[in-house]
Amino acid sequence: MCTLAGVRTGLEICYDVRFGELSRALAAGGAELIVLPAAWAAGLFKEDHWVTLVRARAIENTVWVAAVGQVPDPDERPTRAATGVGRSMLVDPLGVVRADLGPSAGITVAEVDTSLIATVRATLPSLANRRDDVFGPPAPVREA
Repeated sequence: MCTLAGVRTGLEICYDVRFGELSRALAAGGAELIVLPAAWAAGLFKEDHWVTLVRARAIENTVWVAAVGQVPDPDERPTRAATGVGRSMLVDPLGVVRADLGPSAGITVAEVDTSLIATVRATLPSLANRRDDVFGPPAPVREA
């Protein structure tokens, strides 16, 4: 966990997105934004998995997620081991994709409005309603 431009930011990498408990621990530890760089391998339904998992981490934790996906190498022969599907995205706490670069390389600018988190959590208090007596407390998060 670190502070990036005044925003409490949790850090994950690639495959971490498949483990929701890490995102939950970051959100419970105060993260407002999760930054997720990845080289998400291409394959059957892999791009769909990437988009779905990134949006799910934002929704279930009511946080912003900035997911940065390595784009495919245009000179690389398509194989199961080919790197990157791209799809760098910024997703808001309701799971709305605010920016999506698709499969191509590019740069965009989008705003992370952290005040939206409180608004969403007032309507969808999933973090506040989590049953620590059933699931145990989220794992502690270290500062970077």
